[in-house]
Amino acid sequence: MESENFEWLAGVDLSKFEEGEYLIVIDKKIVAHTKENLKSVLEKIRKEYKEKTPLVAKVPSKENLILI
Repeated sequence: MESENFEWLAGVDLSKFEEGEYLIVIDKKIVAHTKENLKSVLEKIRKEYKEKTPLVAKVPSKENLILI
């Protein structure tokens, strides 16, 4: 499922998120996002989604964003 989340995230418009913000994805859905306190947000998500492994991705800067 992690690869499916990664492929799904590649098609998401990230423009509404800030550069450097962390996105937490489960089941092809962004369940949380944060620029700080990633550890505490992940702890909360892991408690809520005990059976799932979250994908964590960082929103790239516009200079690092590569379109394929």
